[in-house]
Amino acid sequence: MSIRRQLNNTIDFLDKQLMLLTHEKPHLLVLFFHKIYKTKSEAFNGLSLPMEATTAEDLAAAIETLLENNYTFIKPKQVFSQEKLPKNLH
Repeated sequence: MSIRRQLNNTIDFLDKQLMLLTHEKPHLLVLFFHKIYKTKSEAFNGLSLPMEATTAEDLAAAIETLLENNYTFIKPKQVFSQEKLPKNLH
């Protein structure tokens, strides 16, 4: 399964779960990557768990997929600041 399809499935699942918990939008979705590898061979060198083997290409696909799904990226400092968040949050 491609990284885009996996991410789309994960986004759909998380969105549904967040709606069940909060009953409201927008949601703040935080993605954490343990490490970003340059290549697949480097990522699957046996030193990382397979689920942590994210390449730069995978990260680019994830960002593109989130943007295609109308997600808005914000800076970490915006989460706890008094600054207004963009109105187009997903």
